[in-house]
Amino acid sequence: AGATGQLADLSLRATGLINLGTVGVASLQLQAGGSGYTGVPAITLAGGNGNATAEAVMGLNAVAVTSVGQGYTTAPNVVITGGGGSGAAAVARIDANPLSATYGQVITVEVTSLGSGYTTLPSITLVGGGGSGAVVSPTLSVVGLVLTATGSGFSTSTAPTVSFGNNAGGSG
Repeated sequence: AGATGQLADLSLRATGLINLGTVGVASLQLQAGGSGYTGVPAITLAGGNGNATAEAVMGLNAVAVTSVGQGYTTAPNVVITGGGGSGAAAVARIDANPLSATYGQVITVEVTSLGSGYTTLPSITLVGGGGSGAVVSPTLSVVGLVLTATGSGFSTSTAPTVSFGNNAGGSG
């Protein structure tokens, strides 16, 4: 129970809710994970005695095609490695219409599972499909918040303020 405070930094658009307990912050709930992060943003919980802390859990947000390549006859496999996390998955799509000007090119990569635990950008490569030259670029989003210390000294009439550091890029 207690007060509920808004967790937001509009420049990054990662938002959530803070729920105060009788002693400190009882929980954090992610409302929106933002996009475009290249690493883990620092989270600041201000108010109370200053010792409430939280960490962002990052997942794969998007994979932009920066070079479409050529000659793909089937969609290449998307291989995601590194970055400190696990569980992310994506699917590449090619233009399979031989009458199209973009025939045989990778037109999009769709993230099918965000995964979690990424601390840096994973490496993503496209393997197979009969073509070559396609290059992709990943970004991360906040997929969860972990309360690492509940803190104390908060007032139920004045909820704590929270901000996401701009140390890792990100936008809405």
